[in-house]
Amino acid sequence: MSGAPGEKGTCLQKAKELTTTVEGQRDGLLDTGSTPVYSTLMSKSLTNNLKYVILFIGAFLPLLIMSKNSPLYPFNDWYDINQYFTVGRGILYGKVPYVDLIDQKGPYLYLLGSVAYLFSHTTFLGWFILEVINLFVFSVFTDRTIRLYLPDFKYSYYSVPILCTVIVSCEGFQHGGSSEEFSLGILSLALYNIMRALHENKSMDAKIVFLNGILAGIVFWTKYSMTGLFIVFVLFMFIYSENKLRLVLLFLAGVSASTLPLVIYFGVNNAIGEWLKVYFYENIFGYGNMRSRALPEIIISVFKCLGSFIFSRGNIALFLVFVSVLLLLVLPRKICGLLIREKICIVLMVLISSMGVYAGGFDFGYYGMVLCVYLVFGILPLPMLIVFVSDKIRHKSESFELKASGIIVSLAAIAVNIVVLTAGITISDNVRMIGADPTQMPQFIFADIISRAPENRRVVLNYGFLDEGVYTILDQVPEMKYFASLNGKYEESLQIQEGYIKEGIPDFVLTFYPVTADEETMKNVPVLQDNYRLVAYKVYLIEGNYSTFGLWEKN
Repeated sequence: MSGAPGEKGTCLQKAKELTTTVEGQRDGLLDTGSTPVYSTLMSKSLTNNLKYVILFIGAFLPLLIMSKNSPLYPFNDWYDINQYFTVGRGILYGKVPYVDLIDQKGPYLYLLGSVAYLFSHTTFLGWFILEVINLFVFSVFTDRTIRLYLPDFKYSYYSVPILCTVIVSCEGFQHGGSSEEFSLGILSLALYNIMRALHENKSMDAKIVFLNGILAGIVFWTKYSMTGLFIVFVLFMFIYSENKLRLVLLFLAGVSASTLPLVIYFGVNNAIGEWLKVYFYENIFGYGNMRSRALPEIIISVFKCLGSFIFSRGNIALFLVFVSVLLLLVLPRKICGLLIREKICIVLMVLISSMGVYAGGFDFGYYGMVLCVYLVFGILPLPMLIVFVSDKIRHKSESFELKASGIIVSLAAIAVNIVVLTAGITISDNVRMIGADPTQMPQFIFADIISRAPENRRVVLNYGFLDEGVYTILDQVPEMKYFASLNGKYEESLQIQEGYIKEGIPDFVLTFYPVTADEETMKNVPVLQDNYRLVAYKVYLIEGNYSTFGLWEKN
């Protein structure tokens, strides 16, 4: 029957949908969600496959060229990742973190080291594979977040590789393999979930809340200072969701689910006390200087560290993206698509995440990497601009064909990605090591000398500095708990290591001098002079400075 109540509105809506579909198909830029008669499931599948291929390549290429974990590099000479790798290797050989091998990071980071070891014992191939998976996951959920605000723009995924290149080439990426870098995949998923709930004004599904609780637990037990996003996640979930108490309990149940395996593992090994003592007490009161500072001083320090990260020499592109984030936050909703509550959520997440990583007063470059998850809002203006320009072209040229528009957008996006990748390569400090001769690296020189000794005389101690990487090349599990020094309790770890040396436990001792040094200077290590002799030393460029590494052998 005609003239029924609501029929006129229904007809107008259908006419609007039909117009959108026809115009979208004509300019080739819109994905209306409706399937035209001539379309097939196969064509949709091919489109999705192309998207994921581009996202994978966009994650793979920057890492292949600019991460020292890449097969293009002879070795990752970063102290930190070698330390994680050594503890991860030790776990597979029965060593218990914090009890048998000391370090101050979380157990899930060492688990990554164990997984990487399964791929390769003496190279960083496993770490590289994990890096690619992590950045690919980040790319997928970054694209989904963009689609929240541009649901009809089917080429949004072309902008994500640009962001990946910006992140991998920035100074904060450093060598590759930080816990902050490995958090990006998980954090991007959580960010997508909270922004989707706020944008669509829906309560979160119970399964999604439980999953995010599991992810929050993994991040917490990797490095608890990176959990700022999840704090805001719970806050906004509680404010805007129905069944608030139930969802909070589900979230906590998820955290418990990812904590339980650790409780069982450390419980079986009678190590719960050591685990919690090192991970919490020594990190909070030993590593940073929180105890001696007032809150205003901490806040000022946080903003100084944040500014140092954003404005540093190697982060020019990152700075521009952060500027775009600020621009997006001040633009009205009709332009940017962000609701007020979404903008408040973004600001709180950035601030609390910054407090988490910088409250200790340190501004190590890689700390800021955790903030890169929010750069999706900085790259968002790019696809918005493409939609705006394409819309102008379509209105000026009614004969503009759908295939032509798609080809132009694709070619332009590929060209921009190539330019950004090329620029990233010129900025990255790592690329100088591509194809480097490993025989000129102290790690390989020393490992070669040690490997010539009898098998029962190859015990190594990394004295007075973080893990140099010799344990990795030798595929050796350290015999001493303090196998390398700790930043948080340096003097204490140094005294314990000197005790090992006086007892004659290590057969070889690795030493370090922070600048270029000659043989006489390298021999000036009193604790080693009586029972050990310097057999090799090497000046080596690392992190922009020349340092000198030494190898001592027991008499």
